[in-house]
Amino acid sequence: MAKATSSKASNQPSDGLPVAANGTDLSACANGNCEVRVDGPTTIPVPGFSRINNVRIEQIIPGMVTASTTVFGLPVFSSTAVGGTIALNGLNVKIVAVHGNSAVLRLST
Repeated sequence: MAKATSSKASNQPSDGLPVAANGTDLSACANGNCEVRVDGPTTIPVPGFSRINNVRIEQIIPGMVTASTTVFGLPVFSSTAVGGTIALNGLNVKIVAVHGNSAVLRLST
């Protein structure tokens, strides 16, 4: 008899993070709407969106993410916990999940 597998298990890698819709493809964020996994400090390109050229994930620590960008040449930094959203000049970065120095982020306009 075949062993049944749970769909929940197939959507969660062994590290405990959910599978991001766009995987690790940061170019999927070019229009400001994506869900990606990042591992450690990462620059996510969002060219030309609301005068932001990119979002820099500065730090991922257990349960929290710090992100930055520049708006009109001025640096903007913000941190939030899992489930929270960082607002960067009309671009929202929701922290879906964090494990170790990896996170699943959902960017939306």
